[in-house]
Amino acid sequence: MSANDAFFNPNEYKTQMHALLCSTFQNSLNSTLSAEIENFMKSERMEGQNNYRNGYTQRSLSTQLGRLEIKAPRDRLSRFHSEIVPPYARIEKDLRDNIDNIILSSLSYLQSSRLASLIDCSAEFTISESTISRYAKLLAKKLDNINSLTLPKSLVAVFLDTTYFDFKTPENKVIKIGLSIALGLDEKKHYSVLAFEAVKSESTDTYVSLLSSLRRRGLKEVSLFVSDRCAGISAAVNTVYPKSPCQTCIIHLKRNLIKDRVCRLPEGFMEEFDKTIDKRLTYTEAVQKYHELYKHYHSNMPTSPFWNIPPYEIYAFLYLPKKYRKSIYTSNPIEGLNSLIKRRLRSRIVSSETTLTIDINSVFVQFNENQKLKR
Repeated sequence: MSANDAFFNPNEYKTQMHALLCSTFQNSLNSTLSAEIENFMKSERMEGQNNYRNGYTQRSLSTQLGRLEIKAPRDRLSRFHSEIVPPYARIEKDLRDNIDNIILSSLSYLQSSRLASLIDCSAEFTISESTISRYAKLLAKKLDNINSLTLPKSLVAVFLDTTYFDFKTPENKVIKIGLSIALGLDEKKHYSVLAFEAVKSESTDTYVSLLSSLRRRGLKEVSLFVSDRCAGISAAVNTVYPKSPCQTCIIHLKRNLIKDRVCRLPEGFMEEFDKTIDKRLTYTEAVQKYHELYKHYHSNMPTSPFWNIPPYEIYAFLYLPKKYRKSIYTSNPIEGLNSLIKRRLRSRIVSSETTLTIDINSVFVQFNENQKLKR
């Protein structure tokens, strides 16, 4: 997404950048503290100590960026003492001389020792307009890491979706921005945002652009693509990943059937359809049940768009091992991600598309970090 300063408001931009720096540094600092106690506990086990983690203590740390809320880890034997944020430590080094390091360290998650020199317990910190202009460009580059990271060679599934968000400009105008997202699922059933792209509308070209970026960054094989069967997705997948099947989201499919006011569902149809998507079935068994469903109900609902969906797009998830089927027959995981964006950016004032890119990317970076902690 290119920068567009049509909505630029220096004061609002300054506030947003300051909040972003605080949030990013705080998240990075907490992640680093967590990694520090993990390394300490490994050393404890190697020394034969019967020691374990014991939660954390919530601490407020006064810095020149403002007040940060950190989670100081604890151990049961009280042997752990952080070298990054020692109790009652005061480091007098001026944060202004290290703002480059705080951005690069926080956003790139560099070595924890780099962060130790960035903590300062003195006055409030303000950012000049010239600094904002310079660091907007730097942040836009650094925060584009979601769209530049090297990807694994293969994934079990990739979920695709485009959602439209309403944002207000400083002039109180509402603008609508579409966001196409690719969410990956690996063989250990862990999710990660692979790429995102701002679009004006959904089309084959927009999805070809998104998928081509995944292939360029190393993703060569995808067992299954999952979507709500919006315009252009199947054609784009066939263009970029011709060997990968497409799965229509079953939840969306059922929801659309229920909402269809033109073609009413005959009594018992949904119950019989549910029998065809039983996750214990093989693909062949499911297709056989689909044909039985067609014979029984097609005459009662001949104009239903349901019959226009090829069976292989409804039951493709049954080709995969049973342990993945619950995770891949619906695009709900990416729907949850869209809801997260809406909650985080609700009532957001958009100064420029650059700030919006920064905010959305920060949501995705944090989402991926949280997924890593679950592994």
